[in-house]
Amino acid sequence: QLPNFFLALPMGILSFRCIKKFFNNSPSGNHLPGNFSYSFRILPYVLHLLVLVCVCTFFMHVQVLTRFVSACPPLYWYAAICHTRFPHGEGKVIVGYFLAYATIGSG
Repeated sequence: QLPNFFLALPMGILSFRCIKKFFNNSPSGNHLPGNFSYSFRILPYVLHLLVLVCVCTFFMHVQVLTRFVSACPPLYWYAAICHTRFPHGEGKVIVGYFLAYATIGSG
């Protein structure tokens, strides 16, 4: 079962980084497409992601974490912002994980 943790760990880390990025930004009027700032329009989606990650981490099997969390839009918004801001660093790693999981993890 150890490989299952390795498949789910990046999605868990990405989810927590997304949630942390959202709540660390102060509320502002600057809601540009590339700015993942605290907004009441995004808040329900981020809270949903937070609840899903907590429930999956403590009460569900690790194989379910990736499937549950992959249904949350903030995860992909955060990945897209990271990819546009850091195309050769963090964004490249995130895209690499998504491609690797699509080829290896879904089989």
